[in-house]
Amino acid sequence: MVVDAIPVTSVIVARFAVGLDGEGNPVFRTRRWSNVKPEAADQAVYDAALALAGLQVHSLNAVQR
Repeated sequence: MVVDAIPVTSVIVARFAVGLDGEGNPVFRTRRWSNVKPEAADQAVYDAALALAGLQVHSLNAVQR
């Protein structure tokens, strides 16, 4: 039996550097934006993540889809 997986939605996960802990190690926080169309191009998703990160106070460290 063949199984076809059809993604319904996708998520953008952005990691932000928010400061340092008491020992000087970086502290990160993540933000998630859901309901991203799975057929959206990777570059378009990345551009949207950059635009959303521009609205944040902290600097962007990583983006995942």
